[in-house]
Order: sequence, then structure tokens, then C-alpha cells
Amino acid sequence: MFKLDPNPTFTVEVPITEPGGTQRPLKVTFRHRTRSAYMAWRKQPQEDLDFALDMVESIPEVPEGMTLKDFVAALIENYPAASLDLFFVYERELLESRAKN
Repeated sequence: MFKLDPNPTFTVEVPITEPGGTQRPLKVTFRHRTRSAYMAWRKQPQEDLDFALDMVESIPEVPEGMTLKDFVAALIENYPAASLDLFFVYERELLESRAKN
């Protein structure tokens, strides 16, 4: 049976781009947004860290004793493309339908 209310979170692997073009997968659980909530959120100017934290619910690889905020801040600082990698995967998973072959 089709559920009209989707799960509040969804988990996917995000390929985080390292300098030089290599990508490493990072499992991320994102927050679901309705279309109208997404459009309103997208228009708000935010710093990269706040923008990422508004999308991300959790990351299993966060080391014990480290907060999600500190992990995401270090991720963005050490891998400059990470904020865009997170956003593009979030947007794709939230908004695009999948065509099955």
C-alpha cells in the first residue's frame, strides 16, 4: 500500500570528493522535507555548515565523543567540495524520481 506520508529520514551514500578528484563514500542520513518546505529552505541564505546541518540527520561514521556539528565542520574544512557533494545528493534523492530499466 502506498504511504502518503514518507519516512522522516532517508539514508544514502554520498561520494565525497577529495582534492584531485578521488571520491570516497560516506553514509549519510538526511532529513525529509516536503516540496514547499524544501523550496522555502533553499531560498534562505546560510553558511555552508548551517546549510549542511539542516540537511543531515546523522552520519554513522562520526567518532565517539565527537558531535555531528564538529564532524561536519571538519568534513567541510578538509574537503572543500563536501558541502556541494552533500547538497547535490540530497537534492537528487529528495526531488528526482528513479526510472527503472
